Amino acid sequence: MKKILCLLSVILITSCGIFKKKNEAKNEKAKVEKEQSGRSFVKNINVEAKKLDKLTIGKTLGELDLKKWQKFDKTQVDASFFGFDGGGRVSLYSFNNQPIAAILKRESQKINTLIAIHPDIKTKENISVRSSFNKIKATYPDGKLKDDKMNKWSIYEIPAKSWQFIFDARLDEISGDERSQFLIIR
Repeated sequence: MKKILCLLSVILITSCGIFKKKNEAKNEKAKVEKEQSGRSFVKNINVEAKKLDKLTIGKTLGELDLKKWQKFDKTQVDASFFGFDGGGRVSLYSFNNQPIAAILKRESQKINTLIAIHPDIKTKENISVRSSFNKIKATYPDGKLKDDKMNKWSIYEIPAKSWQFIFDARLDEISGDERSQFLIIR
């Protein structure tokens, strides 16, 4: 009888460990799938003039089909982080604690400014939010580089698109290899 009880105990303990490993493997698989689905959401976000994916300047969020954006985490952050003085908040969208984009709205709730942050957000010319100054300038040669003394960074403005690539370097420090920190779309 003791042998049978010992044998049953060993089987029970072993099988519990097997179930635990199966659950851990299942949880790990779900985590990987969630991360991969997040990447596909971001890779499908493109920048156009006055538009970021389905987000469009001058529209309210209620007017747009934003199923993809509902899967991102939304928080409110200080607008001054993106160079907007005078206070206010922007809606910051993230996935797995990785910032994707931010939206600044007018009092009418219409989108005033979009801020692209994630490096997988690209233009149709394959320029990423984190592209180098030289690559951005070569692709958009009609842009103008200017100094933002208040924020202590440089801005490469492309008037035809209403875009501003922001660089965390002063005008006299830009050598060309610096990567854009984010893109402001107006």
